[in-house]
Amino acid sequence: RSIPKSLEYANKHHIPVVLDPVGARLSQYRFDFIHSLLDHFHFDVIRCNGAELLGLHGQAIYSKGIDGAVSDLNIPQAASDLAKKYHCTIACTGPEDHISDGTRSVALNRGCAQLPRLVGTGCMVNSLIASYLPAADTAFDGAAAGILTMCLAGEKAAAQLSHPDQLGTFETRLMDEISRLYING
Repeated sequence: RSIPKSLEYANKHHIPVVLDPVGARLSQYRFDFIHSLLDHFHFDVIRCNGAELLGLHGQAIYSKGIDGAVSDLNIPQAASDLAKKYHCTIACTGPEDHISDGTRSVALNRGCAQLPRLVGTGCMVNSLIASYLPAADTAFDGAAAGILTMCLAGEKAAAQLSHPDQLGTFETRLMDEISRLYING
């Protein structure tokens, strides 16, 4: 019950909002609740993975777990379509990140192999995007800045590993690199 109240306040006071439709197609309840939010409130950015994006777009997908797996489907078109429909920016993260505001779109090929293996990086990207939105010229720019911060920090953290499976060390280095990039620009 607190989510709609918070969104009403944010929309009324022009506070930027990021929606992460976690596992939108994993249950009918989640799907209905997320669509109710989308129908009643404005979101500046919808940050999702490919399975969530295609599920919101109405495409039949096979998803295994929260992150799902998507291949050979039109992520860029779905991102553009949903951005137009909801008057927002779509930031779809995955092996290739796609950002669209319905008018302009960009694909980013940055990051490292460790990022998808570390639990919580999607939530971290949401926080980064949200932190950039108040200072960005557009939600598109804020989404790009948040995603690029995560990707570049991941690349720098991965370069410091002596072995690619050092996920604990990677997580610590990732946090350090995000701080360096975010604070120092």
